Amino acid sequence: MALIELSNVEFSYGQQPVLRIPRFTMEKGERLFLHGPSGSGKSTFLEILSGILAPQKGEVRVLGQDLAAMTSSQRDRFRADHIGSIFQSFNLIPYLNVRDNIALGPAFSSVRRKPAAELDKERDEMLKALGIDHLFDRPVTRLSVGQQQRVAVARALLGGPEIVLADEPTSALDEDHREKFLKLLFELAEARGTSLIFVSHDRSIQRLFGRVEALSSLNEVKA
Repeated sequence: MALIELSNVEFSYGQQPVLRIPRFTMEKGERLFLHGPSGSGKSTFLEILSGILAPQKGEVRVLGQDLAAMTSSQRDRFRADHIGSIFQSFNLIPYLNVRDNIALGPAFSSVRRKPAAELDKERDEMLKALGIDHLFDRPVTRLSVGQQQRVAVARALLGGPEIVLADEPTSALDEDHREKFLKLLFELAEARGTSLIFVSHDRSIQRLFGRVEALSSLNEVKA
């Protein structure tokens, strides 16, 4: 069984078609780099995979479950249990510190929420690996962009979701910092058995991924 399988998926905003994907599959353990220009539907594609959006037509099977057949609340629960997200703007909670922002990852999931001591140990090990363990109690508003990015990674991976979806998270970093960040992300994801879909318009980093796809090769709607 494929980790992700899309069949005849169509999505439009009003009368404007955005995605028409006859077929897409991804296997467990893959690291996929999906590229396309701004406005080509990359973020919409991720939102359909995560269940934030439901397609008007087609099947979206993730871990064998058809998200397109679920209610909105069922998709929310599925996403909390199985999918971590890293956003372009990170979406950290400004009035919380590093520790509390990271804890939000598994907070709404009975699947990812482990006994407190076990989750604390995983969090502390991840913070050390990311080089931000000394920032444990610091408000996220006092972090650099690179530090905020690492907090977002820890939040997405804590509790070991099967899939992480990353939407342009390296856009604010220079080339050297992009590569270092990606290597850390890969190591942490591999240690947890987490598969990764990373979307970007920046193709300079695609060589670091095991699989590369252009959204235009999947999507019959042309930008």
